[in-house]
Amino acid sequence: MLLPQDRRRLERQRILTRVLSFFSYGLGVFWLKYLLWYRISELKRVRRRFAEIVSQAKAPLIICPNHLTMIDSAIIIWALAPFRRIIVNPQYYPWNLPERKNFFNNIFLRFFCYLTRCIPVERRGPPEETRRVLDKIQKLLLCRESIMIFPEGHRSRNGRVDTENYAYGVGRILQEVPSAKVLCVYLRGEHQETYGSQPRWGDKFYLDMELIAPASEQKSLRGGRDISSQIIAKLVEMEHKYFAAAHDYWK
Repeated sequence: MLLPQDRRRLERQRILTRVLSFFSYGLGVFWLKYLLWYRISELKRVRRRFAEIVSQAKAPLIICPNHLTMIDSAIIIWALAPFRRIIVNPQYYPWNLPERKNFFNNIFLRFFCYLTRCIPVERRGPPEETRRVLDKIQKLLLCRESIMIFPEGHRSRNGRVDTENYAYGVGRILQEVPSAKVLCVYLRGEHQETYGSQPRWGDKFYLDMELIAPASEQKSLRGGRDISSQIIAKLVEMEHKYFAAAHDYWK
């Protein structure tokens, strides 16, 4: 259970990020679209599909993408919804769980992460800190907010979904909020071959998504691992689908 001070801070962040979403979302889109010159293939179809999923799911939503660059979450947020939907329904603007050491050593990055709905996490951190983060996530999901978490737990070093060294965090979250559903998202740039800080300038992105409801009869760590493995398996399936048609897709 969240401590009173943590609950107040989280609620303050929820309110501020909703009020200032025009700034954080707008700045992010300007950077991606007009400075990095990125494009999303079939953007209208992608956004229409996501809107259908949000309206039909009627459940807390955990977005689980593959992970190749440090700005994957920003590209996905831009791709999934236009600003007019974000200001109406906060579920269209997911919270992120970045590694603290990657973004929170710089005061400007820390401020921007705060405005873009980030909750910093420490991989292999002390149990009490992990518990605090889980309590925040649980609170947000039960308030029908959405969360974005990379189930691999790191950027894939060979450019493919990591089926061996993935994290179990998303499984643990689903054990605590079993009513949540998982939206698996596969994102890949036309010229992406491996991992990096960001995709090449001017790249165009393929995005696919599938809604699943992973569950396990097992408890504790085994149950979390089982649920996480189901999500990874779905991402691998989506990756195979992409590569089977990639040649025709980018013609």
